[in-house]
Amino acid sequence: MARSNNPLAIVSYSVAKGVRKNSATLRYVVTPVDKLSLQPKTYTFTRKVWFYNVGRASEYLVASGMYTQGDIVAIVPALSILESRSVAIGDPTVILNGKVQTLGDLRPWDNMTGGINVNEDRIDWNGRSYRIIKVEPSEFWNDDPAKFKLILREE
Repeated sequence: MARSNNPLAIVSYSVAKGVRKNSATLRYVVTPVDKLSLQPKTYTFTRKVWFYNVGRASEYLVASGMYTQGDIVAIVPALSILESRSVAIGDPTVILNGKVQTLGDLRPWDNMTGGINVNEDRIDWNGRSYRIIKVEPSEFWNDDPAKFKLILREE
């Protein structure tokens, strides 16, 4: 399991994985440009993540025009995101500028987004594909978030 300095992160992860048992597939989509060939190439890293408190966006946010009626809110523990960034069997081989790169190299961890790119990454859950509209960290402890709130819109 990934490590965090935040004791709340461990609780959040345990609730998602052990109690709620909701999982989804997070697709990290990265499109680096090789400086040697100047050619962009798209790679997809597929990972399982745990989440909980899935629900619709609030009526207030929908009425204010920020979100649509079908948008979903889900909480993903930071440890689940950290764990998903580890090297996994079946990962694409990415050679960039003559060096082998991993997901962690291509998409560095960031406490504000967890390394998620809202323009490219997707979540598959319950037979549907969702675009990530917003990533919001919460419950910081020693500069580490315990969880991320994701706003998802069906594609």
